[in-house]
Amino acid sequence: MVLKRMWDEEMQSLFKNVDGASKYIQPLPGRHVVVESGRWHEVNVGNWKPNNPSHLFVLNDLILVAVKKSSLQESGHQLNSTSGNSNNVKGRLQAVQCSPLTQVTLQQIKPPRADEKLYYINLKTKEWSYVYLTDRYDHFVKITDAFNKGRNEMIQNERLADSRIMSPSANGEPTEEKRQLRESLRNSGTFKEGSGIVDDQGNRKSAGTPNRNSSDQVLHDISARVHSRNRSHDFGTATKYAASTANGKSQFFNEIKTLEDRLDDVDVEISHNQYNEAVDLISIIETKLRMIETALLNQKNNKNLNINDELLLLDVSKLKINNRKENVSNGLIFDLQHNVSKLKQEEIELILTLFDSLDQLDKGVQAYLDSMSSCLSSTVSKLIVGLQGSTKIDVVNYLSNLMVINVSIVRRTIQNYESIIAPILQRHGDVDSSGLINWCIDEFTKLCKQIKKHLYGTLLTSAGINPETDEPIYKVKDRKLYDNFLEIMQPQLEDLKLVGLNVDYIFESLLNIE
Repeated sequence: MVLKRMWDEEMQSLFKNVDGASKYIQPLPGRHVVVESGRWHEVNVGNWKPNNPSHLFVLNDLILVAVKKSSLQESGHQLNSTSGNSNNVKGRLQAVQCSPLTQVTLQQIKPPRADEKLYYINLKTKEWSYVYLTDRYDHFVKITDAFNKGRNEMIQNERLADSRIMSPSANGEPTEEKRQLRESLRNSGTFKEGSGIVDDQGNRKSAGTPNRNSSDQVLHDISARVHSRNRSHDFGTATKYAASTANGKSQFFNEIKTLEDRLDDVDVEISHNQYNEAVDLISIIETKLRMIETALLNQKNNKNLNINDELLLLDVSKLKINNRKENVSNGLIFDLQHNVSKLKQEEIELILTLFDSLDQLDKGVQAYLDSMSSCLSSTVSKLIVGLQGSTKIDVVNYLSNLMVINVSIVRRTIQNYESIIAPILQRHGDVDSSGLINWCIDEFTKLCKQIKKHLYGTLLTSAGINPETDEPIYKVKDRKLYDNFLEIMQPQLEDLKLVGLNVDYIFESLLNIE
């Protein structure tokens, strides 16, 4: 009921804010908005320049494209409103295209000389074809994932509807349904090879990211087959039905199905980036499934009761839960990678606590360290100016700032690790912090190489090669400026010791140059 009320409110909001939406969309029971994104622009494929700001809505069975009314007016289009006065229209958006998901193809494209930070998609039907771009990868993924999932579910529902009219085979299960399941299994691994709706999307994800659309589709197939077989077995004869009910078999099956349906609520929370609520729901579902599994296993020795279907459905439910866990962890990783510099300490703590709740603490810790590396690189890149041709003083100032920034971010990382991650590890009896130490060493090793690169030729010169280490033997060209740089670097190294990190040995070759 809560989900239905939420869907109704979303549809009412859509009709209120998008003029003309009611012309394309009927408020049918169960129809709802899955995701929406206003970070898109229609692209003129003649010159690949963005034109109209656009808003994409993916419903469970339709895709709706709306544009800002101001952009339509600027382009000389006429608005479809009941009044000629544009100031009296219902909302700020105008619906311009709408089609069923099964009649639309969505493909990622790469125009000539494309900016790597822009993401282009082509929406195409038999009647129309448009290209849209966004500068946000998360919005690109959100739209394409929702489109694929909705389209695949519609296709699957059509297949299941067709299979019901097929005559059953000798073993009671439709031959056509078996063929479709085998076909789904074969196709499930080909998404990354370009057979999916969104070409190359899989290649944009990290290597460890599961293909959620194909894997969920296969699990949905299996689950549907098991439910169908259970209904035919349980209700085929009155005797079997009575026996299954007496032993609690039907009750177990219905409880598993009810919990499986609650995964839709998890998907809703994930789509709204409510990861805390999603993890809480997953935990509740897992706990109840474990209780059901224990009760089933206690009846396994009963020869009169076949619980194979229930155990199979339990395994399918566990796989579906694992997929949701991956979806949550991918969302958390995205937040860390793109927002870690803006996140407060308590927000970082919440993210890592959620990773721990998902039994993925190691993955979360590594994601946090990787995000801090990205933050460091991004911050440093803002300092880089045309150093070639700059004065020696410019180089010293740049390297001094480089040292201060690196030490500051590493110190903050260590402090967050000690206050957030270490207590979680201790609760698990783990006190190993080698991952943090290795990360710190790697960052300062890179920093030392970068400093040497900029110092060489300006403040340092080579006096030969050390035969033992094959490293250059440096000699100071400008002692005064070099000492000024050391006066900045040495206190920074001392600051690191206050948080328990000594990396003097990494910079020893710079500290002891004659």
